[in-house]
Amino acid sequence: MIEFQTDRLLVRDVRASDADAFHQYMRRETYWRDVPIEPPTVEFVTSLVNRCIENQSENPRTDYFLAAVDKGSEELVGGGDPARSEHPLAARRDRMGRQRQPHGAWSRD
Repeated sequence: MIEFQTDRLLVRDVRASDADAFHQYMRRETYWRDVPIEPPTVEFVTSLVNRCIENQSENPRTDYFLAAVDKGSEELVGGGDPARSEHPLAARRDRMGRQRQPHGAWSRD
């Protein structure tokens, strides 16, 4: 299991319990309006989270999509694959493996 921390963030492997938080995050227009997808359904997000979990047990592991959690609130604030930007949960294709919280709490900017 991958897990590391900064002063404000816990970055870790995606968990099944993250599905609802990812759906809440991804259904906001600010998430999907700039990528060629429709607003994601619960079923779609759950299948993506399940795929992330399946990928965690691959040997060798090639997919490292990680969840970012605010340490203070324990709220999921984003996610990303540090090596790729084409992951299905990655919101912005032009930002290397980072999703952006609508208010910009976790971004490269």
